[in-house]
Amino acid sequence: MVALTIIPMLTSRFLKVERKKQGFAQKLNVFYKKLEDIYTKIIKWALAHRKTVIFSTIGVFFVSLILVLFIGAEFMPSVDQGEIYIKAEMPIGTKLAVTDSAVAKLEKILVEQIPEADVISTSIGSGSGFEALFGS
Repeated sequence: MVALTIIPMLTSRFLKVERKKQGFAQKLNVFYKKLEDIYTKIIKWALAHRKTVIFSTIGVFFVSLILVLFIGAEFMPSVDQGEIYIKAEMPIGTKLAVTDSAVAKLEKILVEQIPEADVISTSIGSGSGFEALFGS
């Protein structure tokens, strides 16, 4: 009795009639429907021609493996960052004034040889142990 009386009444309360969409929503629904139809046709064809799909996939895979040999790749390509680093070492015990003079001469040569240099930064001297990592 409940199945014939109460269930249909409750169903009518929960299920609403879908209103027809207009404007952009309608065009979007038409687009999705066409897309769904195309996808359905492709899937049906692929399921009907399984061997063709499998052998084609294997063929494309092997052709791509062969083409990879001709492409070439680099994980870390060399990039010109417009920076140079120069490390000059003086004998142990060299006075700071002598080292500073040598670095000043080196800077002068760099400015003459590379006139487009914007910034020249120098670090003179180094400590021992952990301090040697950072210079001074």
